[in-house]
Amino acid sequence: MLRVTRVVAAVVLVATAVVLFVLVWGGVRTDSGYKGEPGVFEVAGCTSRSTPDGDVHQCTGVFYPEGSSQPAGKSVLAPARETHQEGARLTVRRVGDQVFVPSEGIAAVGFVFITGAVATLVGFGGYLVRLAVRDDDWRFGLAVVWSLVAAAIAGGLALVGVLIFLAVG
Repeated sequence: MLRVTRVVAAVVLVATAVVLFVLVWGGVRTDSGYKGEPGVFEVAGCTSRSTPDGDVHQCTGVFYPEGSSQPAGKSVLAPARETHQEGARLTVRRVGDQVFVPSEGIAAVGFVFITGAVATLVGFGGYLVRLAVRDDDWRFGLAVVWSLVAAAIAGGLALVGVLIFLAVG
């Protein structure tokens, strides 16, 4: 019975990892400017405020859908990486009333972190399957090692893939 429980737990962990990846990757794609309606954001004005971590910028303006000369409404670019001059036109993607400037760096870092987190769950699931097959005793330290090794391998492979993608373009 313990073997079956371990296999079921492993399947649940892997399924959770897949769902986690799908949900979080969508958010990363949005934040990095690769999900949403493509278009152009015309800046009407920007504001800045100081925080302990540095200045935070926010710009307001009008969004023009791709291929249209008619504005689709007012939008906000928050946070903006820098302040922009009034009238500046930025290539963006819009989600709701917020626009995002495409950033390969944000997408790359997000992908590597998500891959590592998902691999941690999959590695732990692999350890549970190993326990079920061998009918072995539980060892917390070994479970952590399996999880960390899986995360390191997946994170390393994701990092190499991202670096190749960024280098090749």
